[in-house]
Amino acid sequence: MLRKFLWLLLILAFAPPSFSQNGYWFNLENATQFQNILLTHLPANSLQATPANVSMDALKQRLLSLSQTEPRQPIVIQCNLRDYTNLLHDPEAKEALANLQIEFLNAHLVSVPLYLLGYADSGASLQRKTQNIDPLQIAFLTLPVSSIYPIEDADLLNTISEILSRPKNSLKIYHEREAYTAAKQLFEGRYHLVGIYEDEPSTLLEELQINLSQELNAHSAEILPTGESIGTNQLHEVSPNRLSYAFLMYGTDSSVPIPAIVQETKYDFPILLSNLRTAYPAQWPAFSHALSDAYFLMVPEVLQLSFQDEQEKSNVVRAYLLNAYLSDPDDRYKSLGFLGYLLLMKDKKWDNDRDKDGFDEKCALFLKKLKLNRITAQDLFQWLDLEVPKIDKRDLFTDDVSRLYENALKKIDDGLQSKQNRTENYEQARKLLIAALLLGDKPKEVKGSRGLWSVPDYNPYYQLARVTLYLKEKR
Repeated sequence: MLRKFLWLLLILAFAPPSFSQNGYWFNLENATQFQNILLTHLPANSLQATPANVSMDALKQRLLSLSQTEPRQPIVIQCNLRDYTNLLHDPEAKEALANLQIEFLNAHLVSVPLYLLGYADSGASLQRKTQNIDPLQIAFLTLPVSSIYPIEDADLLNTISEILSRPKNSLKIYHEREAYTAAKQLFEGRYHLVGIYEDEPSTLLEELQINLSQELNAHSAEILPTGESIGTNQLHEVSPNRLSYAFLMYGTDSSVPIPAIVQETKYDFPILLSNLRTAYPAQWPAFSHALSDAYFLMVPEVLQLSFQDEQEKSNVVRAYLLNAYLSDPDDRYKSLGFLGYLLLMKDKKWDNDRDKDGFDEKCALFLKKLKLNRITAQDLFQWLDLEVPKIDKRDLFTDDVSRLYENALKKIDDGLQSKQNRTENYEQARKLLIAALLLGDKPKEVKGSRGLWSVPDYNPYYQLARVTLYLKEKR
């Protein structure tokens, strides 16, 4: 009996750390709606921590103390981007973060990947080849929508110089308009690298590889490994409180970290620093799922805020919907939310055709990733495995989609405010949204007597996914 007891103690002593134990949650700002949503969606056997508001000095002292304490415990820090960079400016705080294995947990939310691709020589790797070329000639591609992907030429040069650990005068960057031109001149040797600055799904990356393999009968270009890849998910500052980059597992090649550019924004995105993924990897999927829910359900909160212009608001919504999908790509309703954003952006009135074409291509690529050939309402419902409920014929024959949409939103609000009739309100809202999508052969062609844009922030795709998420919670 004693031997069994000692054996059990030995097993417990060397067992991997459990995430269900008590942990620490520090706020460098007051509690936010994002934090409330995230904590609500964490599983019961997940992180047990009561958020505590702390000052920068108090946080630093706690981190120094915890870095000298065993056993280690789960730690989450919520702050904004400026607070994080200020922590990194303090050598002691930066060392404590490293000792505790605390990383930039949600860097994807505030960054855009910068893919660097090229060809290796027969006798040298791509990394070694680029180190020995002077000047290094780089083609640069990005979508023409500057309001979504803004970056100054000087910032781009400084960032690539830092990433490659090369002096700026050894780099020559050339802006290209088309992926084919960049691919052809990379293949012919004029360009040594191609840089692509675009978020997921990257149409330019897809076009570059297709042009190389199909048009030029060449091998696909490989992503450039960098010497700093060991610092994955850590922030590297280029310009204080304005421009940084991080290496993230991003894009199609999950084995190679991709540099991603982080720029200061007017909207304070919630930044999470934590050791959950590094010290408690078995529990990361559950946290990532809750994080996805929080991103997804932040959209209604964002729509109620005041922004200087509609594009700024649209960029924030895009970031939340994209990252809700990236954090939980197997959830088709999260995919539907981001798809809805792309469909509506594709049909927006743009000042020039290149902007519209960019979203057309991005939408087509995302549909391909989702394995959706068409986007009729019936195709979407079949893909979602959604059984269409019996719908009042008056709703199906109305010519006013705005009324259906507004009534659906009212039912969602009623459900959120009512405990007794919550499920009934959500079910009615879903019926109205399904009816709105069925009014046209293609959802994007739905029109009403007051027009598609008569309702602010019209997006039946997202709202259908949102109310379905609420219904899943009730079950």
